[in-house]
Amino acid sequence: PADLIDQHLKNYGQAPLSKGELVYDRDICEATGYEPDAGMKRLSLWTETINGKPAAKHTYVMGVDIAAGGGASDSVLSVADLQSGSKVAEFVTRHDDPQYVAGYAAALGRWFEDERGVPALIVAEGNGPLNRAFLRKLMELSYENLYYRRSKEGSLNEKPSDMPGWGAGRNTKHELLADYAHALSTGDYVNRSLEALEECRHYVYCADGSVEHVQARGSL
Repeated sequence: PADLIDQHLKNYGQAPLSKGELVYDRDICEATGYEPDAGMKRLSLWTETINGKPAAKHTYVMGVDIAAGGGASDSVLSVADLQSGSKVAEFVTRHDDPQYVAGYAAALGRWFEDERGVPALIVAEGNGPLNRAFLRKLMELSYENLYYRRSKEGSLNEKPSDMPGWGAGRNTKHELLADYAHALSTGDYVNRSLEALEECRHYVYCADGSVEHVQARGSL
């Protein structure tokens, strides 16, 4: 709802503390540092870094949305801090393919490792060729912490399967967005990104009761 987005923007929306680029080895996708105001400034941070790294005593999770990389829509990586319940990083690119984004995601997830050295849990959609290409690349890179689809996604007796990626469908997408709206309304999740909050306005209910992004709806 528009009033929910307006209220969350008023309460929490803010410009990033810094924008820059992650510095990483592209062969093994291990981060070596972060350079503010560097390159295309595709990485936004709402957290301070200590000795060139985020706080290690926190646990992080990364949500992923993959596009083709042809300039029509964005691929986005969003990193949340589970302790504070807030977004701490956002990477956006419109011109990089899924394999490149997977390498960046691996390096970014490893940069956001916890005190045990466990990288951020990466949760990506498992449907469609672009998402599968992204996940295959992560597996080739031996990324250590991937989300695996539940055997009965959305049911009360979910069990992990051997398939990486979240299973998007009419019901699971509806439940996800409803849970997200609730988390924003209660402050259980704080999204400080002005652009991401404005993007929420582009989700609409279709005549059949499903929920779609207006851009995806226009391509149906």
